[in-house]
Amino acid sequence: MKKSILLIALFGVMISLQAQDRVRERDLLGEWKLIIDLDEDEIMEDIEDDEDIPFFAEWIAESAMGLVGNILDELDIYFTFKEDGKLKVVAEIFGEREIEYTDWYINSNNEVIIGDTDNVDLDDEVWVMERGRLYAYDRNRSRRDHDAEIYMIRVD
Repeated sequence: MKKSILLIALFGVMISLQAQDRVRERDLLGEWKLIIDLDEDEIMEDIEDDEDIPFFAEWIAESAMGLVGNILDELDIYFTFKEDGKLKVVAEIFGEREIEYTDWYINSNNEVIIGDTDNVDLDDEVWVMERGRLYAYDRNRSRRDHDAEIYMIRVD
């Protein structure tokens, strides 16, 4: 009996560790940096495994992956979450800087929604807090289905 209770408790702890963290406004306030972690090997495997893609297209894809990697190395995007659902987005690439302003809110599913809060449909991206990071998800599938892991880390 004790073993059963211990196993049930252990299973419950494992599930709770994998679940998203509760996110509150005060957890978000401040500056976050966007991280785009491409899994280039997995992307290339997918391309190579697709029999419908000709060799020339594979070669172009390999070249493009190198270019994308170089661009991502030069790209920095920062999100500053402010009170009252205001968000400042700063993008810096190749010495150029652009600043945009938008909105954000936390929905009833404990997901952070960024962008036009009046027109959110089911295909939009949501952000979920896990272990102190904000991870990007599509509403229709998990982030683990992607060839890139996209998340934000706190910088302040």
